[in-house]
Amino acid sequence: ETTWNRSVPQSANILYTLAGRKYRFRYAHFPIFGETDGCYHAVLRIIPSGVRKSSLIDLREMGVSEDEAGDMRRMLSNPYGAYLVSGTTGSGKSTTLKVLMEWMQHYRYDDKGSFLTIEDPVEYQIAGARQSSVLDADDGGFH
Repeated sequence: ETTWNRSVPQSANILYTLAGRKYRFRYAHFPIFGETDGCYHAVLRIIPSGVRKSSLIDLREMGVSEDEAGDMRRMLSNPYGAYLVSGTTGSGKSTTLKVLMEWMQHYRYDDKGSFLTIEDPVEYQIAGARQSSVLDADDGGFH
């Protein structure tokens, strides 16, 4: 859908170059229901371009408690399993995924790990990861 319609959830990915520097903007909105008709919640984010290793290697810098950070380190130390990160738009899913994967890459795999992500959409480039975006049904993906 290329027409803005506040009554249905929509999102957009905008690439823009200004003064030779690349910027990426992510926009998303969805309708909310309340006292007035036609209300919606919108989020606009600036996403850094390029592969950059996060400086947030310490999981506590993400705002989790020491107990939660310990639980996360134990979970990430398990040699088996899959990790699912979910939440609403703007809740920090992509940031969390980037920090956790870079933590595993550095501390668990000595910067020699191999990672595959399936994201909707890829927001940050993660060093050492092979990343794929979920395709919309219109683009040949699953609905």
